[in-house]
Amino acid sequence: MKAVIFDMDGTILDTLQDLKGSVNHALKKHGMPERSSKEIRSFLGNGMAVLIHKSVPEGTDEKTEAAVLEEHKAYYPKHCAEKTKPYPGIEELLNFLHEKGIKTAVVSNKRDSNVKTLVKEYFNGLFDVAVGARDNVERKPSADLVRIALDELGVSEDEAVYVGDSDVDVATAKAAELKMIAVTWGFRDMKDLTQAGAERFADDTEELKDLLLKEDPVYKAMIKKVMIKIRVMFAARILLWLIALISTIYWISYSFELYKQEIFDPHDYATLLRPVLYICLAIAFVSICISFALHARTKKLKKEHGIK
Repeated sequence: MKAVIFDMDGTILDTLQDLKGSVNHALKKHGMPERSSKEIRSFLGNGMAVLIHKSVPEGTDEKTEAAVLEEHKAYYPKHCAEKTKPYPGIEELLNFLHEKGIKTAVVSNKRDSNVKTLVKEYFNGLFDVAVGARDNVERKPSADLVRIALDELGVSEDEAVYVGDSDVDVATAKAAELKMIAVTWGFRDMKDLTQAGAERFADDTEELKDLLLKEDPVYKAMIKKVMIKIRVMFAARILLWLIALISTIYWISYSFELYKQEIFDPHDYATLLRPVLYICLAIAFVSICISFALHARTKKLKKEHGIK
C-alpha cells in the first residue's frame, strides 16, 4: 500500500452542522420549511444538487429548486468552517501515515474549491492531493474523481485503499477497483454500509490505522521481524528463569550442606562452600533481572508496532 484515499464529509470532517445551516438558510430565504440534522444527514453523499433536491419540498418546480441551489452554493463557502471539525484522531492518523511514507488524498463530491478550502483550513499540509467536483467530470460513485486522485498521487489501483462512510463510498471503491474500509462514525450506520456491500469496518481511528497497516507489505515484513525478536526474547526469558531456578536449587542444596558442615566440622568445607553459595545467588538474581528487562522490552515493541 502506497496511498490512502479518504472521503471528506462523515469520514475526516464532521460537516453536518454547517451543511444544515447553509441548506436551511437557502430554504428559509425561499419560504420553505427547514430540515433537521437527521434529515440532512440522510441526504448527504451525492453532492450539492442532490442534497438540495432532497431538501426542497416535494413538487418544487425546477426553477425554484435551482434558485435554492444557487443560494446554498453562494452561502456555504463563506460559512463552511464555522461548526465543522475533524473527527477525533484523524489528524494523528494522517501524521502517522506520512511518517510511514504513505501518501494521502481526499476525494469528495463537494465543489473542488470548497474541498481545497476545508483541507487548507483543517489539514494544511497533511494531504498530498485534494479532489472535488469539477465540470465535465462525473461525481462519485463514478470512479472518475478517484482516478484523478490516483494519477496525481502517482499510484495504481492495487497500491491504494479507499476509506469512506457511506453507500456512495462503497460503490465508488468498487467502481475504482480499490480495496475499501468503511468507517462507522460518519453519516451512515453499520446496517446501511453492510447492505451496500462493505466488508471491513473501523469504529475509530485506532482500528482504522490497524486495518490500513495490514495492507502495507513493508509493515508486514517489519512486523514479521519484530515477532521473531519477541519469540527469541520469550525463549531467552524461559531459559533465564530455568537458570535462576537451578541456581536457587543449588543454593538451597549448598546451604544445607554448609549448615551440616558447620555443625559437624565447621572448619573443613565452610570456606569452600560459601563462594559457591554467593555465586548461585548472584546467577539467580542476574537471571531474574535480565528476564524482567526482556519482558519490558517485549511490551515496548508490542506497543510501538500495535501488536496485541
